[in-house]
Amino acid sequence: MISSPMEYSAVRFLLLVTALVLCCFVASCESLSVKPEQVVATNNAVIEHRQSQLAVLKNWQLDGRISLVTDNEAWSGQLYWQQTSVSDYFIQFSAPSGQGAMQLLGSSENVELRMANGKSYQAKDADTLLRQETDWELPIGSLWYWIRGLPNPDLPVKTTLDQQGLIQDLQQNDWHVEYKRYQQYDAFYFPRKIVIQHEDMKLRLIVTQWTVS
Repeated sequence: MISSPMEYSAVRFLLLVTALVLCCFVASCESLSVKPEQVVATNNAVIEHRQSQLAVLKNWQLDGRISLVTDNEAWSGQLYWQQTSVSDYFIQFSAPSGQGAMQLLGSSENVELRMANGKSYQAKDADTLLRQETDWELPIGSLWYWIRGLPNPDLPVKTTLDQQGLIQDLQQNDWHVEYKRYQQYDAFYFPRKIVIQHEDMKLRLIVTQWTVS
């Protein structure tokens, strides 16, 4: 029971302070909570900025080590990828010794697959050509983006970014791409170690050298 005006004022002051603290706490919680759509919007903005940065690169090439494992096959070797325009590329898969190279040449008109035994095959679509002649499930059109640390803009995507705004992992059409490590070349960051999984297939790529112009 409050017995004096002074005690009443003190109690009232305490109540006001308590109410103020609670209001500040609620406001801070609301400010800290981030809605999923806000995360998606932020990720999209960061990715679009990175796409605009990489768009200035007309020519690039990479050298690296690659391994491909499925339920029925395990293969490892060297990868060389040279891109001279959006549609023109030269990709070579070779054994560690450099022997038995398989080459994929792409242009705006068609795709040619050159086998180690000298045989050559052509088609309009690289993915279909590889699947028919090698049983490899490799989405070359998406890999063109993934190996540079970008999602394929033509497909739905879920991404997680690191503190630098670089993609840590992405999911597109049941493909899961993890970026284990990046490396800097001039003003650009490119993936150095990538793990790509789809159903029973796992592909690992370690890029040993990037060349851009």
